[in-house]
Amino acid sequence: MPARRRLSRELADDLIGTRPAAAEPTITEATVAVDDDGAPVFAYLPAGEPQEVMALRRAVLRIRCEALSRAKGALNISRNFGFTPRRPVYGREGCQIGRLAAESPQEHRVLERWALLLERTLDQIDPSIVARDAQTMTQVDSSWRLGGGRLWTSGVINRSSALPYHRDRFNFSTWSAMPVLRRGIRGGYLALPEWGEVIACRDGWTLFFVGRQHVHGVTPMRTVQPDGYRFSVVFYALRGMKDCLSAAVETAYARQRRSQRERAMAARLAAGQPMLP
Repeated sequence: MPARRRLSRELADDLIGTRPAAAEPTITEATVAVDDDGAPVFAYLPAGEPQEVMALRRAVLRIRCEALSRAKGALNISRNFGFTPRRPVYGREGCQIGRLAAESPQEHRVLERWALLLERTLDQIDPSIVARDAQTMTQVDSSWRLGGGRLWTSGVINRSSALPYHRDRFNFSTWSAMPVLRRGIRGGYLALPEWGEVIACRDGWTLFFVGRQHVHGVTPMRTVQPDGYRFSVVFYALRGMKDCLSAAVETAYARQRRSQRERAMAARLAAGQPMLP
């Protein structure tokens, strides 16, 4: 399907932080959209056999999501998975696997399997995408790839979250994959205003696109059954992971940094000096 740009990048940027209006989907069937040069812009396809989708659904429903505040007071119920970069301000001295892997190892393994499944699907859409993105990801040590694949380091599960327009500014400019699981809910379609398209986000289907490049947001949703839900499971590559050493070296580095910080704190206490914020 040919994709026609409807908004410039600058006009799309003006939408960031605002919320998509309610709209009916313009794309409801399997689609690979290409620009005037024949390059894929986004793809929307069923991904995974029914038993694989069922395994993902069971895993996601068992994972505990958390309420997090976003910019401008937006509330997002979500849970991160995969690998995380260093953040010393939060006491995370080294790159590491996120808490979910320890809390829910079986469910995390399902997510890792899906990383490989989605990589294979993207390769079927256009092998040059995977080859190009894999080359970009050589900046990240192979020990920080989900499922031992080539493309993604991390991910997030969003539960029934009508996210405002945004770009994924912390990611590499590589393709992301977003399978959707939904029951008893209306709306919650993915809007791509630069291309004038609204993607249906059917249950068990996956949207592929470059989240850092294209402004996107989620249309309003309402439950029509008491236990209705809409999960988007987004697989992406965090730019912060390029600064990580190999997993073994990173663990030793983090241990050393923690020891240095603890010794400095002890020295200040012994000298009667106030603790640094």
